[in-house]
Amino acid sequence: MRPDEQLQLDSFEVFFPFAVEATHSAEKRNIDFVHYTSASNALRILETKTVTLRNAALMNDFSEIDYGEKCLLKAWHSQFGRGPTKEEPGKLAKLLAKIYPHLIDRIADHYDRDLVKRKTDTYLLSLAEHDDHTEGKFGRLSMWRAYGGRTNVAVVLDRSPMLRPTNGDAGFTSSVLYVRTDDFPDYFGTFVDGMEKNIEILLRLGEDSVYQNIVQAFNVSAISTKHPGFQEEREWRIIYAPWLQTSDAVNSSVIDIAGVPQRVQQIKLKDRHDVGLYGIEIPQLVKKIIIGPTDTPLVLLDAFIEKLAMAGVQDAERRVTISDIPIRR
Repeated sequence: MRPDEQLQLDSFEVFFPFAVEATHSAEKRNIDFVHYTSASNALRILETKTVTLRNAALMNDFSEIDYGEKCLLKAWHSQFGRGPTKEEPGKLAKLLAKIYPHLIDRIADHYDRDLVKRKTDTYLLSLAEHDDHTEGKFGRLSMWRAYGGRTNVAVVLDRSPMLRPTNGDAGFTSSVLYVRTDDFPDYFGTFVDGMEKNIEILLRLGEDSVYQNIVQAFNVSAISTKHPGFQEEREWRIIYAPWLQTSDAVNSSVIDIAGVPQRVQQIKLKDRHDVGLYGIEIPQLVKKIIIGPTDTPLVLLDAFIEKLAMAGVQDAERRVTISDIPIRR
C-alpha cells in the first residue's frame, strides 16, 4: 500500500470512528444489506444497471434532517465542540488552535453558510441490515409495511462493496446513529478524543484536508443521526454530497419518480477500480430478491427471474424467493 493510501485509511478511522466501528460489527455479524422498494423501482435497477440516490429533502420524514442538525449543534456548543462561548472554548477549539489557529472559524463559517446546501444538495440511498438466518425467507414485517406499496420487493445486496473504503469522492456508506439529543455530545466527545490521540495524522494531512474531513464528518453526522425510536430499522445510508465533492462515477439527472420530477444522482453498476467501486455489477452485488406480500407473487417471481438472467445472473431461479409473511394493510 502506498503511503498516501495508508494516510487516507488512517484519516478515515480518525474522522469517521463510528462508521469504522459499525463496519467491523457488520463484518463480525456477517450481515448483508437490503433495499426495500417497489417492484417497479427494483425492475428499473436491473434494466438500467443503475442505482438512484434521492435528495435528502425528499426523505420520508424531513424532520430527520432537522433532528441530526439539532444534535450536532448541541455538541458544537458544548464543552466538546467550539464551546459555550468564545471566552469558554471547548475541546475541539482548543485542539485545533494548537495546530491550525484559524481552522475552527473556517469550519464555523462553512457550516453556517452551507446549511441550505447540506439539506438540498445531499443525496442518499437507504438500506437496512439483513440477517439471512432470521430474515432470509420472510423479510422484515415493519419494512414491508413501510416501503413499496402493494407490489414491494426486498433486494438483498452483498455488503462488501458498501463496507470497502473508497477514495471518498464517489460517496460512501454510513451507518445511522440512533441517539437522544442530550446524549449526542458524548459521542462527539469521542470523535474529538480520536483526533487528539492522532494529532500527528492531522499534521501530516495539512489544514485544508483536515478542514474537508471535519466538514464531511459533520455533514454525515447531520444526515445520519436519528431518534432511537427508529432503531429497529437498523438503517445504513449511501451518501453523496456534490456540494462538497463531485465524482465522474456519479451522474446527475432529472427523472420522474411517482409523478414528481426531481434531480437525482445515479451510480452505474459497473466496476470502477480507480475509485474503489468494484463488486457492484449485478451478478456479484444482488444476492437475492424477496417478493413481498402481494396479490400477484408468481407474476413478480417470473419477471424478476427473467430480468436477473438478462443482467447476467447464471442462477437466477435460485436468487428469487417469495415471502409468505402475513400482513394486514
